[in-house]
This record gives sequence, C-alpha cells and structure tokens, in this order.
Amino acid sequence: MTRFTKTIGILLFAVFSTVNSQKYNRSSSLSISNSQIKESANFGFVFKGGGFSYGINRNWTNDKRMISYENDFGVDILFSHGIGALGFNLKPIDIGYLFKLNTSENSIYIGPTLKGEYN
Repeated sequence: MTRFTKTIGILLFAVFSTVNSQKYNRSSSLSISNSQIKESANFGFVFKGGGFSYGINRNWTNDKRMISYENDFGVDILFSHGIGALGFNLKPIDIGYLFKLNTSENSIYIGPTLKGEYN
C-alpha cells in the first residue's frame, strides 16, 4: 500500500469511528442527461448524446455535527458524423465533516470537505 492510501484509510476510520448513536440516512439516485462536447482535436466536431449516472449518498447526524459521504459513476454515449465516443464521470469520494452552528430545526452546517471527481 502506498502512504497516501494508508493516510486516507486512517482518516476515514477516525471520522467514521465518531458515528456512534447518530441518525443515519441513505439515498441513491439515477439520473439521465444529455451531453454535448466540442472536440478540437477531431476537426472541431461536436459530439452529442445521452448518458446516465448512479450515485449513493449517506448522512450521519446528531445534535452537534453531520458526516456526509457521497459517490457517483456516470457514462455518456456520444456521436458525431458517424464517429462514436464514450465519456466517463467518476466521483469516488465526497466526504464532509460538518459542525452545526445553531440548534434550531433549520440549522446551518459548516466544516471541511474532501472531494475527488474525474471527468
């Protein structure tokens, strides 16, 4: 294992070890999209087509903080002048450790987040 992988693993373990006795919400989403990409390397062709993505979101909350985790994977299938192309969207990690500023029902959260996204 690399040093980076070990560091991320220790960080995730430390964050999720504070999750005891909290409310847990999980949701998933499937979205369909229409994409258009202008490719300058291929004579300026405009590639058009549809795509879809699937993502999962998890939230742990208590009276003082919220921990959120999200990931997403998507594929676009594009065409131009009989030429096909694929586009991939990957978000392996989007994690936030947020602190609650007030105790009312509609509260504001503030804190650090870590996000990795590849298109």
